[in-house]
Amino acid sequence: MLRPLRLAYGLAPVIEVLQARGHDIAPLLAATNIPRFALEEPSYRILLAQELQFIRLALERLRLPPAGLVVGQRYSLALFGVLGLAAACAPTMRELFHSVPTWPERSWGAIELTVWRAGDEEYVAFRDEVAVGDLGPFFVERDTAATLALFRQNLGRALAPLRVSFRHAQPADLRP
Repeated sequence: MLRPLRLAYGLAPVIEVLQARGHDIAPLLAATNIPRFALEEPSYRILLAQELQFIRLALERLRLPPAGLVVGQRYSLALFGVLGLAAACAPTMRELFHSVPTWPERSWGAIELTVWRAGDEEYVAFRDEVAVGDLGPFFVERDTAATLALFRQNLGRALAPLRVSFRHAQPADLRP
């Protein structure tokens, strides 16, 4: 279930991408009524509506079709604080997946995560929440790329999924 209060700190990867591309974030913060100090305070909460509006404004400025894939790569276990530490201590990837839903108040997900096994293969499905509306594809792409980035960090080696598919149109640029 999507939480109505979110951690402002979760905007950090979007902000990193904006700043790396030369965008000033001050107007976006002002337009969404998010104080600058909130970005440095890991426990500062914002409304879901503020997060969604900030992301919409960021996407307008970025004009980057695979923005979710680019932003998702900026996530690290450290960004998740206590949840990241718990995930890093998970003995298997399956346990890592199960640690995230255990602490939903510590994550910034806007998707529903389903994990299952068939034979020797693990499957993961991400489905956007209705509340995110037109931002659903961004969140699915972001969380898909973030999950892969987190796995790579936790395993300390390259990891490539056997297959990735989306319900929405495939991003034009698949390099990210």
